[in-house]
Amino acid sequence: MSDYTALSRAELIAECERLRTEIETRDASFNLRWRADQRAIKRWQEAHPGNDLVWPDHADMVVWLMDECERLRHDAIAYLGALGRGIPDGHNGLLSDGTAPKNVLADYIQNNGPFRSPAAETEEAK
Repeated sequence: MSDYTALSRAELIAECERLRTEIETRDASFNLRWRADQRAIKRWQEAHPGNDLVWPDHADMVVWLMDECERLRHDAIAYLGALGRGIPDGHNGLLSDGTAPKNVLADYIQNNGPFRSPAAETEEAK
């Protein structure tokens, strides 16, 4: 701990302001992470009935969430392929007749989904 008695009043005020800002930043980071964890835990609990009072191990939960994202991405691409055409007007990337150029949505889902695996990024780097 520093010797604050050697600082002037202005320096003490400036340091207090710096510390207040740092505390607010760390609190905001903690709260953001806490809320995200709580949403993930709730989803895990909903997917595992009877575990309402169980909090999964964080690493296990992250792996489960990654698997869920990959499953949803695969389902979305499969449904898109089954459609054979785009989605209604007003969505980005559609032609004037409402159809999607080949693979626009599939490419978006594959490249911008909620989770991109490190393996996919490693493959792209090669």
